Amino acid sequence: MTGFVRVRIIARVVAVVLGGYGATASVIAGSTILLPMVSALPRAEAYVLATMLGFVLYLVLGLWAAVAPNLLKVWFVLGGLSAFGFAAAWLKG
Repeated sequence: MTGFVRVRIIARVVAVVLGGYGATASVIAGSTILLPMVSALPRAEAYVLATMLGFVLYLVLGLWAAVAPNLLKVWFVLGGLSAFGFAAAWLKG
């Protein structure tokens, strides 16, 4: 196995584990903030709903990041999802 192949494998594993976790955590945080604002859900129920959906999101992101042909696209999608959570938290202030 060449060095370039090893770097690509390591980058994909980091994208799956750390990028997926960071994106999922950000989406959970953003959803917890935004759900009570846009729906009739109480804050506690919005938190539970966002957390439960976060498990599914992490699974889907991990599987997708592992098989996606374009690693750069994976990083952009994970970064965009992370930006959503950070933006929601920033807007809430």
